[in-house]
Amino acid sequence: MFKSIGQVLSILVVLPLSLQGQWTNVDSGQQLDIRQIPNMSVVDNKLLINAVLWDDEDNFFSYELDGGPCEWFLYWDSVAFSNAFTGLIGNGLYNPVCREILHWNNSIFIAGDLGEMIFDNEEIIIGIDLETNEPFNLYAGNSNQGTDAVVYHDTLFVFGQLWHIPGLEIEGNELPQTAAWTPDGEWHFVGGVWVGIPKAEVYDDKIVVVGFIEQVVQTDWTFSSGTSVVYYEDGVWSAFPGNIQGDVGNVFVDQEHNRLYCTGGYMWIDGELTSGMIMYDGNQWHKMFQDDPLTYGHIVTSVAFYRGQVYAFEYVGNGTAADGYRHIIRYDGYEWHHEARFGATSSNMISAVQDMVIYKDELYVAGSSMDSLNGEPLYPKNIAKLYVHPDSVQWGTPESIPDSGTGIGVLQQVNFDLKVFPNPNDAHFHLGVQHPFSGAVLVTDLNGIQLYYENVVGMRRHTIDLGDIAGGTYLVSLVDGGKILATEKVVVSWN
Repeated sequence: MFKSIGQVLSILVVLPLSLQGQWTNVDSGQQLDIRQIPNMSVVDNKLLINAVLWDDEDNFFSYELDGGPCEWFLYWDSVAFSNAFTGLIGNGLYNPVCREILHWNNSIFIAGDLGEMIFDNEEIIIGIDLETNEPFNLYAGNSNQGTDAVVYHDTLFVFGQLWHIPGLEIEGNELPQTAAWTPDGEWHFVGGVWVGIPKAEVYDDKIVVVGFIEQVVQTDWTFSSGTSVVYYEDGVWSAFPGNIQGDVGNVFVDQEHNRLYCTGGYMWIDGELTSGMIMYDGNQWHKMFQDDPLTYGHIVTSVAFYRGQVYAFEYVGNGTAADGYRHIIRYDGYEWHHEARFGATSSNMISAVQDMVIYKDELYVAGSSMDSLNGEPLYPKNIAKLYVHPDSVQWGTPESIPDSGTGIGVLQQVNFDLKVFPNPNDAHFHLGVQHPFSGAVLVTDLNGIQLYYENVVGMRRHTIDLGDIAGGTYLVSLVDGGKILATEKVVVSWN
């Protein structure tokens, strides 16, 4: 079950180093005209990309790449694109919207509005056997649209508008929107979340589903939800804590720090309005944007995580994209930073970044109708990457602080990028921190013997002179309330 209100909240101290990132095109020299990338996933050390490719005459086209002709699914290995799967030629049909790529049980599962991709009927989800590289028919029906899929307790759960599942009986006018497929090849109805486009993730051993939820249908009973976030656990659907309502369009999980993020437009947490993104830390919700949502509304559609950094794609300004651009922003545990601006060929808000993935220490950003990056032409269109050095962010020791459990938490992570320069030095050196610090500066030897202590207020720069202290290694720390928030080694050398 969820942690009860009032339990201790674990806060991580973030110690980010300089982010020496560089945005670049994903150009392999293969002259690909990529019109849309709905989804990406890392599979077997390659980036699997669902791409819509066109030719010079604006026709849907099948490119000849390594591995055969390709229309919809590419592999990218940091050097070149290649065909991902055989047998996926869709007879020129432009209907390849993939909403989820899932790697499970030595197979790839693809959910979406896939059209007549490989079989006679429309598909909601298909499978690719990685040993044979051949597709297999997992689910066929009419007018189907799969919007997400997750693996939970060794079972594949599929979400969407599910019609005519083989062997699954539907009574009356009920439209089941959640079904489970077990490894033995059997479908089971597990209750339905009645939403238009549900998105799901596994968090804290539960399936969390977000969307425009009208009611939740159990196998034996029905209840009205009135919330935009529900969860499934041990065969039962329940409303998620916090009574989240509003435009919740997607859900993401930071596995490393066990945090749940919901994104969208205007959202309410227990009646309090916010916008863009909210985060659940296992105990309570936090607003990721602290400005007034009515004057500076955020709309966030995609999120990626890398070593404590949260990357997000957003529109800004009361639900519009008036400047014609879409923005990548980064949260470092303390504040947001602007990372990139994409020019868009369409003012349609759906035409934008649709997925972000970390692959080989690079953040890949992909979508549709994106033709420029920070004012420069983007080629191929609709995909770019940011190199992030793997040592760019370090996480310090967790510090536990009491949480009253009242109201909505404001995400406040201590974030001090403590620098010592010069280092080594002759016992005279300077300190620098990223944000103003109030507390004390402490210098000790390696045995913990105090050599220097000084209280500071609003410190950004500080000079320390240890006099004629013996050469060796010492520790300089930032201390507040008896707790050490950051520490760096100092080498004193008289050579």
